[in-house]
Amino acid sequence: YYSARLMQLPLSIFGISFANVLFPIMSKAVLDKDIQTFKDSLNYTLRMTNFTLFPASIGLMSIGLPLIKILFEHGNFTNMASVMTNQALFYYALGIPAFAGSKLLTNAFYSLHDTKIPIRIAIISMLLHIALCYFLINIMGIKGLALSTSISSYLNLIFLILYLKIKIGKLGLYKIIISASKSLFASIISGFIAWYTIKIKLLMNTSFILTVILSIILSFITFMSISLIIQNEELKNIVKYFHK
Repeated sequence: YYSARLMQLPLSIFGISFANVLFPIMSKAVLDKDIQTFKDSLNYTLRMTNFTLFPASIGLMSIGLPLIKILFEHGNFTNMASVMTNQALFYYALGIPAFAGSKLLTNAFYSLHDTKIPIRIAIISMLLHIALCYFLINIMGIKGLALSTSISSYLNLIFLILYLKIKIGKLGLYKIIISASKSLFASIISGFIAWYTIKIKLLMNTSFILTVILSIILSFITFMSISLIIQNEELKNIVKYFHK
């Protein structure tokens, strides 16, 4: 429960928000029979979603345990409970980009007045999820439940992409993959910085809460700096937006 709540925080702030903003834009494009605007809007939002949620995903995987300790380890919530919650969070966090991407693509089908394909894909993904749960829980315990959720979400995303491509043609996947690769690269390095900062500062017996805050700040600076160096287009778009 606690790991799912933490995972849903960045998903709600960025993923669901982007999906809600995109839906009327795609619906209007369909109404105007402007399929290129539909594709461009979806492509841009998918890239921006990856740019915001990859660092959130890697961040939760890197410093999930310290965050859980600060937020929940009080009263009957013991250190063992924190460890178990973090184990589930690690694998839930893997699926954050897929959860958001699936929401965006489902809305794309709804904009096209097609509800059948997303429902059919959701049913298939649910059945795969059940099968994965049965298999992985026996091997990994609670971690298997979280991992099966993430895997089934990526399968759901892949199915949605394939069927949408069949329905409306090319989606600009190459551009999305290049952008996602840059965002992932910057996220991995910033995640390492966050993890290493906590490791070093704890050895120095500094304040635990301040250490976590410092790790988040340093990882954010690292992510933005690397995104600037590798010329991530999404960062450029954000800068242009705030310069208007």
